[in-house]
Amino acid sequence: MQINSNNYTGNVARVAYVSNSGKAGAPKGDRVQFDQTASLEKALKETPDVRPDVIDRAKDLVANPNYPPPEVIKRISNLLAIHVQEESEVDL
Repeated sequence: MQINSNNYTGNVARVAYVSNSGKAGAPKGDRVQFDQTASLEKALKETPDVRPDVIDRAKDLVANPNYPPPEVIKRISNLLAIHVQEESEVDL
């Protein structure tokens, strides 16, 4: 039996190892600056805790006997039935 060793690597470029520990954008020292923190805090303070328009819409939907529509209920029940069927097949 004859084994031919092929040490030819062709046009393969050598790759040098580069350390990522000194990233260019990394903050130096122990301090990190959060430039947009003030604007975020302001936006959070201006956001109301309660949105009356959303509450009114929710009350209207709860009072509506046709909500959710029958088609939505049918689709959800079909999905539940499929899930229950798959679960019972696993238990066998």
